[in-house]
Amino acid sequence: MELMRAFIDGATIEPLLALLRILALGPGDTIAALAVISVIFFLNEFLKTSLMIEYTSSRLAHVGINVMTLLPAALLAVVLLYAGYVHPARIGTSFLVCVAAFVPWYVAAALTRLGRRDSEGADVGFMCVGLAVVVAAGIVAAILFCGAGSAPAPGRLMPTIPAIDTSVVPSPQDVASGPATDPETGRPSP
Repeated sequence: MELMRAFIDGATIEPLLALLRILALGPGDTIAALAVISVIFFLNEFLKTSLMIEYTSSRLAHVGINVMTLLPAALLAVVLLYAGYVHPARIGTSFLVCVAAFVPWYVAAALTRLGRRDSEGADVGFMCVGLAVVVAAGIVAAILFCGAGSAPAPGRLMPTIPAIDTSVVPSPQDVASGPATDPETGRPSP
């Protein structure tokens, strides 16, 4: 148990928030977002191929492979909707970034043929279905998040992700010692 406490001590969700900020496809995050999406695509395709090779007769593996075939399109659709939500003025740019992400998807899928020749890697039919999903998500994002011109739509559910100010986070020593109090009044000091 002590090992788990030592592992978790000091852990924050800041890396996940940074990943969300990158996937929001804001200004200056285009290359980083394409890199993150590309890594996910490569991992997905290689895991799919390894399942094909190792579990050839498994029905569960077959279902997983079928789901993983269109997983990149679903990821791009979610990224596009999230980017449209956070940066409604950049929906057109976000759509182009998501379409550009088809290049690493195709490359990753084509590379899976090195491991298994009869792989459906880089199947243009599945990629066309994926493109239809992304185009539909782009249309939905444009309808939902673009009001007049490029102004944010009214009634947005959440604000954009703010930057995290880590200067106000207390150190573990401060937390262990408790809040500082004024010795004369016994009240917490500012």
